[in-house]
Amino acid sequence: MKEKLITIKPFLNTKLSPNGAMLGQKLYPLYYQITYNRNNTQIKSAFEIYLNTIASANSSEKNLMQTEIKNLEKIVQMNSKAKTISLAGIKTKHAFYLKPIDEIVQEVMIQKIQRAVSQSNSEFQNCIKFEGVGINILLLHKATKLLIENINKFLPEDFKTCLDSYKAFSKSHFSSARVINWFDDTFKNELKREFLSYFEGNQKEAEKSFIIIDTIVAERIKFL
Repeated sequence: MKEKLITIKPFLNTKLSPNGAMLGQKLYPLYYQITYNRNNTQIKSAFEIYLNTIASANSSEKNLMQTEIKNLEKIVQMNSKAKTISLAGIKTKHAFYLKPIDEIVQEVMIQKIQRAVSQSNSEFQNCIKFEGVGINILLLHKATKLLIENINKFLPEDFKTCLDSYKAFSKSHFSSARVINWFDDTFKNELKREFLSYFEGNQKEAEKSFIIIDTIVAERIKFL
């Protein structure tokens, strides 16, 4: 069967009101026209890029466009079994696939601490902040232990293992990777090697940590 062609073309949505001006130039938001299997859809760039013309993009903006086009191609390919391209569906998946893996793992672990704090019925439970700027799972765990000495009693048995897995990931060269990278086998193999190095050659620990991160990401993808 002949592979269907995916065409993704950047354009400026001049139908919208310009966002301010620079040196007298009107700036419009960057969008993409996606064509696949005779279906068309348009989606706004996730990078909030505003330009006067496509040609006026600087080198950094051009690199972001190239990255975004490649990501959109992957998303369409992964959802190519659908008979039509859903604007809402592509938009939701696009935003999710650009989300940092680090952020997703932390969200899951913060939820575990939040449930444990609630179950503890500690007088300090309302003093602990679970969301907002600067929240980090490692600092949150440390602060929670200082306020609630017996918090480990309420945390799930696998919490320490999950925390070790997160530490390994955050120390790797791929700590800034996004969900879209998780579909790349080369990326996964490189990350496995990084884990093996972090755990000083302990294959069992490295493999266990990778499976934990893989499971967290896979579970979130299932809900798309």
